[in-house]
Amino acid sequence: MIELSPAELEAQIDAGRVRLVDVRESLEHWFDRIAGSESAPLSSFDPAEHAGRAESVVLYCRSGHRSGVAAARLSAASGLPIRHLAGGIAAWKASGRSVQ
Repeated sequence: MIELSPAELEAQIDAGRVRLVDVRESLEHWFDRIAGSESAPLSSFDPAEHAGRAESVVLYCRSGHRSGVAAARLSAASGLPIRHLAGGIAAWKASGRSVQ
């Protein structure tokens, strides 16, 4: 698993190299989210749905715990190290970055 800081994630988003996946529950995603992210709640997360594009996936949640769990599952399914946002959306917002 590879942990990205908010600055590293922002640089990768700006470069167009990520498929950003929010593993929080749907209501959490609806309330606030990083722009361009898709919702795939951990409670129903299917690694097979993401394994084909695992090299471009970056996962996030509220604090980094759930995205770490999802990253481990996706890594096992794909055989690749998976990236996730260290500290989750809380770290993203604390760094002054905006959410929708």
